[in-house]
Amino acid sequence: MTGQFSLTSWVRWLRQRAESSGGSRFSKIARSVTSLGLARIVAMVVPFVTIPLALRHLDAERFGLWMAATSFMAVLSLADGGISNSLVTSVAASEARGDRFAVRQLLTNAAMVVGLVSLALLPVGAAIAWGVDWRVVFSLRTARAVAEAPWIVFLVLASTALNLWVNVFVRLRYGLQRIVHASLWELIALASSLPAFFLCLSLDQGTPALVFTLAVLPAFVRGLGGWVFLRGEADLWPQRKLLSRTVQKGLLGAGSMYLLLEVAVALSVTSDQFFIASLVSAEAVPPYTVFNRLYSLPFVLVGLVFQTLWPAYARAAVHGEFAWIRRSFFTSLAMAGGFALVAALFLSATHPWVTRLWLGKALVPTAWLVPGMAIYCVVAVLELGGRNLLYSLDRRRALILLSLTMMVVNVALKLVLLPHMGAAGAIIATDIALFFCMVVPYMWLAKNIVPIPSSNGSPVESDK
Repeated sequence: MTGQFSLTSWVRWLRQRAESSGGSRFSKIARSVTSLGLARIVAMVVPFVTIPLALRHLDAERFGLWMAATSFMAVLSLADGGISNSLVTSVAASEARGDRFAVRQLLTNAAMVVGLVSLALLPVGAAIAWGVDWRVVFSLRTARAVAEAPWIVFLVLASTALNLWVNVFVRLRYGLQRIVHASLWELIALASSLPAFFLCLSLDQGTPALVFTLAVLPAFVRGLGGWVFLRGEADLWPQRKLLSRTVQKGLLGAGSMYLLLEVAVALSVTSDQFFIASLVSAEAVPPYTVFNRLYSLPFVLVGLVFQTLWPAYARAAVHGEFAWIRRSFFTSLAMAGGFALVAALFLSATHPWVTRLWLGKALVPTAWLVPGMAIYCVVAVLELGGRNLLYSLDRRRALILLSLTMMVVNVALKLVLLPHMGAAGAIIATDIALFFCMVVPYMWLAKNIVPIPSSNGSPVESDK
């Protein structure tokens, strides 16, 4: 009810702004929020269904191995050099100027570069999967876990490689504010994974089969969605003659900001399961994963608002509408932060009943895990809002400096806190680093948004 009320409030606010301003901007944002919200709700429901079933089907060690292996997804997702994310701002700006040729050229070069990287990752993934002694890395004890480990790692890496390329076409639609189309295919991808997952359970298949149904299969369906979209946009279909080293260098330059930020996030935030498995134990990963999933629900839900505002801010920046950007940002952030706070308090009070309903038994968290997750619930939402604002304005230097500082502080705190606090040390370290190194600077930067003049006196969007 809380999530539904919050989502409805945002959509109502956006529609009211659309009616009062008479512009199509808010109408597009409202439609995008609605469609992306539905996709996000389904995305939240899927793990709530699959995680308890997978926990019952697998032992704690194999499930923990699977969750720890997903850390590689965050690391290898960096291999595209940040190109996919840079497309959102670049495509939105080109579309705002009415330059469809530039959009087509951006897509052609991004698809080629990222496609080659994705192909190269497959043999690299195989070498990693069968060349590493996972028994030692994850302190595995059972023979079945040792036997399944290479396949689990390879399938996780293969799905990451495929998603790298598919994400180019997803981000293209985001930049064009065709988020409704992307969300529809996300729903289809999620829906396709569940029947295959239940079939594997009924046939008593092992962990690799479950990984395939929940990671690899949806990536194929998302790719099909990109192909269908381009079939209806003939003027955007990639062409070999549009390949340009200049454009590729520009994409890599713009992507450097996203790359460094993703490196920081991958090494210090999304790799928590890897740190816990290495410094504590693989058995400590499942409880942490369950509470992390639970307290990430508000982040996942409100993130859709910031994602839809990202291309809208980029388009507004082209026209110098910085006052609107500032006003819209703080309004949406206040609503998102308030919702996250209420949700965090609710989850902290009800988690024994929620986990019992979800898993069939109440999980007893380690000391400080619940307070740490509650703080993360709010801090992560605030950080995401500020990050997406700076993405849309292409504030590269600020993002690079802040993300690298956060990474160093976060990893250092994890190495200190995990041996003494157990799994809770990972989230406490993240809370401290995100708030002081990211959220506080973001708020100052957002308050002082001004157009950066170019050499000819006209406003530009970047501080490259």
